[in-house]
Amino acid sequence: MGKRENRYQPWEDDLIRKHWRSASGRKLLLELLPHREPKSLRNRAPRLGVRAKGAEWTLAEDKILRRCHPDLAKAELRLPGRSRCSIYNRSCKLGLRTMRRWSKAEDHVVDRLAPTHTDRQVALMLGRTVAAVEGRREHLGIVKRPHRVAATPVVADVIAEASVRGVKLQTLTRALGCQRIISGQNDRHVSHEAIAKVVSVFGGHLYAEWDD
Repeated sequence: MGKRENRYQPWEDDLIRKHWRSASGRKLLLELLPHREPKSLRNRAPRLGVRAKGAEWTLAEDKILRRCHPDLAKAELRLPGRSRCSIYNRSCKLGLRTMRRWSKAEDHVVDRLAPTHTDRQVALMLGRTVAAVEGRREHLGIVKRPHRVAATPVVADVIAEASVRGVKLQTLTRALGCQRIISGQNDRHVSHEAIAKVVSVFGGHLYAEWDD
């Protein structure tokens, strides 16, 4: 029996309510909530009273997908509003799944994103499995960059909390409309506004503690 998925937190529900309705928003949610499976998000949204525009696949779209198969890039151009991941999943559901050779464009994406993104995030962007991305990354000799540890305690706490939740801070701060938490040369600049917003989204509180 598989492990039961953790319950959704209020901050996760807020993100779903905000972004689920549009195709671009749903794609962003996959980055904001990498620890949640697409199927889980699709099941959660209706429970929150949120319906995505054009979420259901039509017979016409299926016909286009069959004509374009196995060229997912071509299908993505012919199916505006459908992400590469959505197209790949639909292909599998229709029994169109086949082994695909890695294209130069896909290798470029892996080379550019793999050092700083998780294999799962890259897989979602390319419509590939995590195992396929991991294998391709190793084949290309791409080494992941170690995460920097912030010296400021509050920043370190925020980074640690984001890591536990499986959230990419840079994507979250962009969605919140603020600058990165740490930026500048050698990551010396700290945005207190960004820290406050992220802490609020995570359901935490900032407070001052004075020495006696």
